[in-house]
Amino acid sequence: SLAACGQLENDEPSPCEIDNGGCGDPDIFSCVEGTDCTSGCEYRWDSDYSELVEGVSLIDAGDAYPSKLVVFGDAAVPLIFNEENQPIIAAARTQGDGRVVVFGHETYLVGSLIVEDTGTLALNALRWAAQKQNPSVALGSSFAGFGTWLDSQGVESTSAHLDDLDDVDVLVLHPSLEIS
Repeated sequence: SLAACGQLENDEPSPCEIDNGGCGDPDIFSCVEGTDCTSGCEYRWDSDYSELVEGVSLIDAGDAYPSKLVVFGDAAVPLIFNEENQPIIAAARTQGDGRVVVFGHETYLVGSLIVEDTGTLALNALRWAAQKQNPSVALGSSFAGFGTWLDSQGVESTSAHLDDLDDVDVLVLHPSLEIS
């Protein structure tokens, strides 16, 4: 109990009562008090999940076989599962502004955008990562086709260059880090 921790006796606020315990935005992270006089942060993933999968009921990877993802961390959430109930698309955030969405195969962004709700998921992911409705996107070299599709959707995209990312909201890369 808090009394056992000496907080009620001294009229001192609990760690969670001060600035959400340092957990950040209370709409995203909750401060949780433990029975051992410690506190920790808990990710409220439901609003991120809803924002990312809004309007998405079925996506398609074509003939590709997406990699299964190992989703871990206090602020990570699996979004889409394969037939064996294994995550193939996931998202995560930090307590700051950092956000990442991982697709288990690049085909989702180069070959299947017009199939089912795959394009909707891609746009949702970009908007969520950028925290804005119309993000500027820098693309790795293998995503030129994605850039053409983004342009058709009214989303500004450019080739990714390490020395010129200041005005970019979202960076889309293959795991090989294919930027110049």
